[in-house]
Amino acid sequence: MRLAATLFFAVLLAPAFVSAEELQLVTGNEYEPYTDQKLPEGGLATEIVRAAFAKEGHTVKVEFAPWKRGAELAAKGEVAATFPYVISEERQKTYNYSEPMLFLQQILKANPASGITSADPASLKGKRICLPLGYSTVKTVQPLVDSKEIIRSELPDMKSCMQHVASGRSDFLIIDKISGAIAMSAAQQTEASFKSFPVENATNTLHLIVGKERADGAKVLAAFNAGFAKLKSGGELAAIIKKHVPGYTE
Repeated sequence: MRLAATLFFAVLLAPAFVSAEELQLVTGNEYEPYTDQKLPEGGLATEIVRAAFAKEGHTVKVEFAPWKRGAELAAKGEVAATFPYVISEERQKTYNYSEPMLFLQQILKANPASGITSADPASLKGKRICLPLGYSTVKTVQPLVDSKEIIRSELPDMKSCMQHVASGRSDFLIIDKISGAIAMSAAQQTEASFKSFPVENATNTLHLIVGKERADGAKVLAAFNAGFAKLKSGGELAAIIKKHVPGYTE
């Protein structure tokens, strides 16, 4: 009898988040292979997020919205989280970040006539970088974009940026190798259209982010991080990545 009473009160006192509730999340389109409602499972990052939360007993409802709108909803706490985002100093003022879900090796692709001979930030001053709406770039280059020492061309997506750089209307872009190969194919360009340079010390990480105004934000992040750790240790993460990125090796 005493045990039953104890369990009854434990249920009453348990936070609502512990129940297997549906979490409202938001992400955007045109970020292949990571997120797009046209992709299988909504993209690689979307499948990772769903699987991680499922490990902790939560289903998720993912809305695909314009990136700016999704970021605003998450900032206000109107959705549990948004994804996938790289770390930026500005965003860290508004959001808390999960553990990294993916590591992205960055590469600079330049128009051959741009005069660019390396990814050294100092040599990029006065050049024009193409960035899709809402995107930031690597930590070594972003301050020069913010100060307008590097000129920003802002286009709808990375496919458009590939075309912009290939045509010479922008001088360069910086992208991870996986997304770059996909965007280049979508833009009907080949490696011959670009000069490519490795970006040193610029492996970006993708994260789920939660607005600091979200009351249960710490619990949302804890659930994701715990579920993600299980995905990784059990080998399921690698299987999900291989499904979306053929030829992937750890």
